Amino acid sequence: MMDSLRQWLVSLTAAAIFLGAAESLVSQGGVRRVLRLAGGLVLLVVLLRPITGLVDRLPSLSLSDWRTETEQREAELRQNQEAEWEGFIEDTLRSYIWDKEQSLGLAYPVSVSTRPGAGGGSVPDRVSIDGPFHQELSDWLTTELGLGPESQIWREE
Repeated sequence: MMDSLRQWLVSLTAAAIFLGAAESLVSQGGVRRVLRLAGGLVLLVVLLRPITGLVDRLPSLSLSDWRTETEQREAELRQNQEAEWEGFIEDTLRSYIWDKEQSLGLAYPVSVSTRPGAGGGSVPDRVSIDGPFHQELSDWLTTELGLGPESQIWREE
């Protein structure tokens, strides 16, 4: 950084000295005015050269790139939200089943899996219960949660 600043100052100084010397060699008149104009433009170019280097390093401001990045980010956020929502629903269902087990005098470990629902969101898909089959709990799972016997996994241990 300091090296490029030094190089820029040296270029600016050299251009100013060269233009000053050239102007002193030219007599008054139209040629001198043209030389001053050209010299001013050269000094302006030398002065603004670091800024043009910065412009080349700026990120692309393409609308299509921005739109693509935005859509990708929205999809990522939507997936994260759906995963968190599924976890919340599974935890809530697990607690709901646990409350029913408590009322029946049971204490089986339960895990619940969900699937995407027809209208969006998640619905219970399968329940795994680590314990012997219990008819009343099975009937309750069928009527309350819509988890028929084919969606119930009983593990007797």
